[in-house]
Amino acid sequence: MPKFQCNKFSLADNTYQYSNIVPLFDKNNLMPVTIYPNPATNTLTVQTANSNYNKLKIIDLTRRIEMSQEINSINTVVDISNLAPGTHLIKFITKDGEEEVQRFVKIK
Repeated sequence: MPKFQCNKFSLADNTYQYSNIVPLFDKNNLMPVTIYPNPATNTLTVQTANSNYNKLKIIDLTRRIEMSQEINSINTVVDISNLAPGTHLIKFITKDGEEEVQRFVKIK
């Protein structure tokens, strides 16, 4: 069974905040895509390893495409500063047209 990873961050006031790293698993139980932080404010980092994903689309919950971006490296930073706060879908697309979808939350 795949394990989910959680990072613990120490804040200036000596409290802690946890940030989930949300993995996606392919049919072979490999973890080709990781998105973080979630929730996010201005940028979202997409890590792809052992995957054929070459494009991503961010979609609102009404399925309207808000932005599209090529994935050209293992670490892709996505500027989400212009998105409205709330829940969004991120769709990863391979050259063959296969898709994986995950949710993330944009906060102010």
